[in-house]
Amino acid sequence: MKIVLRNTLVDYHLMCRWSSGLFDESLCLHMPRKAVGSLALTVEREELQHFLSMRHNISTFSKIYGTEKLPGQMLKPSYFKVIMPLELRNFLCEWYSILYEKEQGEILGFMDLVVNQHARLQIGAEIFGSMISSLQERNATIFAKWKAANDESIDAYPGEVQYYFEHTLRFPEGPKTHLLAYMKWYKCAPSSDIWFKHNFMRPDISNTELWRTEYYEEGCDSLLPVHRILCRATKFKYVTIGKQNYLSIIPLNRKFNL
Repeated sequence: MKIVLRNTLVDYHLMCRWSSGLFDESLCLHMPRKAVGSLALTVEREELQHFLSMRHNISTFSKIYGTEKLPGQMLKPSYFKVIMPLELRNFLCEWYSILYEKEQGEILGFMDLVVNQHARLQIGAEIFGSMISSLQERNATIFAKWKAANDESIDAYPGEVQYYFEHTLRFPEGPKTHLLAYMKWYKCAPSSDIWFKHNFMRPDISNTELWRTEYYEEGCDSLLPVHRILCRATKFKYVTIGKQNYLSIIPLNRKFNL
């Protein structure tokens, strides 16, 4: 009988929707709560695994735009609404035209002419630096994967992050903000015999990679979505082979707990 009476009262109040507004206020008690504990860790782990999978993705069939969700944030020092140099605007226009498969003139009409510039990037528990801040230069070297133009092979290339920035394209359907890094990429050694020649722990194992100290020419390839960063790296020492100087670069493991 108690159950019947209680259900009758519930039906009555659902029909009347209490004039005092107490019913509407009490509905928030039935809203699903944010996952905590092991459930929250499971959700975060799945998001992080999806993010980590993007750093290996260089397929033309599944593009990385730089607008995807980032498990992190840009960090200070920051400079907001910086007017873009003409060179950067040209690089961006070319990069967007390839990414969105539109004419450069059309892309230019959608581009903001200012960017938000940042010296550091946080992804998970890891901090990436850039050359724009003298205190972060040692954290500015990273690896990212690229597809070779001559044989379609895929290699990881090191480079120095000059700075991180946010830039917005204002499409008719809505704005899209891209999280990018401006890079200088090191030139590769002329042969694999030199590339993997150096070691510093055991004489029979190549522990580091040798790269030329010069950079590739800057262009639209200097723009990298931060989602494609493979890992941080450290510059170990300079090595001279013949008359050429090379830089010994060691990739560092990512600091993600999955």
